[in-house]
Amino acid sequence: MNPLYRRVSIRTQLLALFGLLLAAGAAVLALDEIALRREMATFDALQRDSLTGLRLAKSISDSYGLEIVDTTYRVRNYLMGWEQGIMTLDTAESDIHHDWAELIQTNLSPDQRELIDEVAKARVIADQATAKLRGILKAQDMPALGKFADTELYPAIDPVTIRLQFLADVKMLDAERSVSGHLQRARAVGWWRVGISLTALLFVLVVGRGILRNVYKG
Repeated sequence: MNPLYRRVSIRTQLLALFGLLLAAGAAVLALDEIALRREMATFDALQRDSLTGLRLAKSISDSYGLEIVDTTYRVRNYLMGWEQGIMTLDTAESDIHHDWAELIQTNLSPDQRELIDEVAKARVIADQATAKLRGILKAQDMPALGKFADTELYPAIDPVTIRLQFLADVKMLDAERSVSGHLQRARAVGWWRVGISLTALLFVLVVGRGILRNVYKG
């Protein structure tokens, strides 16, 4: 064989081998970038749809179950004045309307949307009870406040808080499923990376051995 041809052939093989290493490295980097982008998208969606939804559901539930209920009993037991009770009630209602508007704009699954509809129906009675409570506070009618607390408060508020808690549980389960799916995809990408790296290494060993043999033979 012509020595010049042999040298060109070996040089070509070395360049091809180097190109293979570059291609394998580029493929691994591309897989890493894809995995990183998917990871960011997954956690962005998790934060936007699940964590934000959980925070809003808990905030609304606390406004009904803590602020409104607490105001009723604090005023009834002379731990809060009538005017302060009205101010606390107004703040709770403002927070409820604000958080509700944000909650219904989050990404909701069909099950979550069904729960939202149930909460919306239960809120009608709860808001009517809140309006009645405000009237009692303005009238500073202690007997009416006591009767309201004993007979109407919990039947109006409980259906809302219970369904909101159920909604929070469903969102938590959906978040766990999202994270589990992300981990499965990450493992699949990891196996692809290992496969590409091992294939490139095996090819380099086989071809490199042949090239070294040719070099050794001159």
